[in-house]
Amino acid sequence: MKLTKKDLRTIIKPALTLFIICAAVTALLALTDNLTEKEIAAREQQRISDSRKTVLPEAEIFEEYNDSTVTGINSDGGIIGYVFTVTEHGYSGDIQVMVGINKDGKVSGVNLIKHSETPGLGAAAGGPSFLDQFRGLSGKAEVGKNIDSISGATITSRAVSRAVNGAIEQYKTIKESEND
Repeated sequence: MKLTKKDLRTIIKPALTLFIICAAVTALLALTDNLTEKEIAAREQQRISDSRKTVLPEAEIFEEYNDSTVTGINSDGGIIGYVFTVTEHGYSGDIQVMVGINKDGKVSGVNLIKHSETPGLGAAAGGPSFLDQFRGLSGKAEVGKNIDSISGATITSRAVSRAVNGAIEQYKTIKESEND
């Protein structure tokens, strides 16, 4: 079978039209991404800053200690605690938890930064009724012992508890290195 010019036009014209539409849409998406990139980054930084202030409210200034730890400093320049960012695997994926620990080694606050847990179940781990249980804790957090799990979200509850335990261990490591 031989293709005629008419056959080629019926094939090429729709393909070319589709190509032009796709190129235009791609260009618009790239432009939108470029225009919003700085605003998204600024909002993310503000969200992290607000979360730090939530978990270690006495701090006036936060200085980077390492990749996952920030030192909280008061207005006199004294260290009042640390903020740790710990990632654990939950039911639906990774859960990023921010934990504040004061200079006495007690948890001053816990906040979920990112998660993909089930709405209405695991997502409830971000609520104050669950997170407030960790305040004042200096030893191991254990679901079923000193931490009540969220009904229907035991895996998520355990993941947050592991994250808090990880932050407490990191705090102990920092304190041990200061004493050496």
